[in-house]
Amino acid sequence: MEATTLPGMLRSLTSGTFQASDSSQLLQSIVQGCTKLNDEIYELHKPVSGSFDLEVVFFHGFQTENSEDAYIRTWMTRDGSECWLNTWLKECFPQARILSVSYDSGSRESDSQGRVDMYLITEKLVQSLVDLAGVGQICPVVLVGHCVGGLVLKAICLRASQCTALSTCGQKPYKQFLQNLRGAFFYSTPHSGTHTPVRALTDGGGPLLEYLQLLNKSSARINDEFMKLRHKYECQTRGLYAANETRASKLLHLTDQEFISSQKLSSTPAHIMVVEEGSGRFDVDSFFTISGVDHFTICSPVDRQSSNFLLLVHFLKEILREEESSGEILKLHLQLDPHFTLCDRHYV
Repeated sequence: MEATTLPGMLRSLTSGTFQASDSSQLLQSIVQGCTKLNDEIYELHKPVSGSFDLEVVFFHGFQTENSEDAYIRTWMTRDGSECWLNTWLKECFPQARILSVSYDSGSRESDSQGRVDMYLITEKLVQSLVDLAGVGQICPVVLVGHCVGGLVLKAICLRASQCTALSTCGQKPYKQFLQNLRGAFFYSTPHSGTHTPVRALTDGGGPLLEYLQLLNKSSARINDEFMKLRHKYECQTRGLYAANETRASKLLHLTDQEFISSQKLSSTPAHIMVVEEGSGRFDVDSFFTISGVDHFTICSPVDRQSSNFLLLVHFLKEILREEESSGEILKLHLQLDPHFTLCDRHYV
């Protein structure tokens, strides 16, 4: 049957006959095209030459369903026909290494997911990224996160900073990772929490859900420490915010009717603003409001001209331009002082 092949699935999609089974097969085809570096890190693109001038690492957010394939599913185009990380983005940056991270982000605790807290996630991911995948050792790094993935990437940077203080032979890769950290890009990240009632306030929610609570001490600590860290290492930040409300049905287990009833609040409305502007723009150098998208579709551009795709492309290009400029400055310094190193610029 033609629909079992990738071209066939794409034709059935455009003709309006794309079914759930086709979507599952397409997703599986994309997954098979990735290089699994370890249980958490997947390489979606690497230049044929083996050398790259930029590393971009993507972190998905909360999942109300199985989070096993979220590292791909989160970054699908709006029509579901392709993962734009290894098509559109790869074509814009052919010399970049593009990675996507998989971790337990289930919003509801069960036997198989929603059981791991931020500390364990961070501990595992920082080793997988830096030690096993070698991220941040030879070129600029940009981290991209959706929803709580933005907080996860912050926590990873903080853990890497802690590792640099350890008196072990393994601290050098973590220093290199931080020195090459050039940017953090946030898709609808609730830095300061959300007004949406979440299951973390009652039983049944996964441990990560506490980071969605307003005035949460754990997320406040991560935000404050990351702010200091990123300024130390001259890491730029950019944030996108969804102007459209999200259908409450999409949140499923994130919203908690029991909590609403116990607090004598009105019932959940049909649509909810998951991340409000104040929470989304916290500690970002530049902030953009995107119309026509909600909390989930903000990661799913319609086409290559969509703002939620182009703003990331522009951000990455800015990083590369500045890196090229600093490289020219370094050459001038080396002509004057052969002992000058890039680390002499900052990082005291």
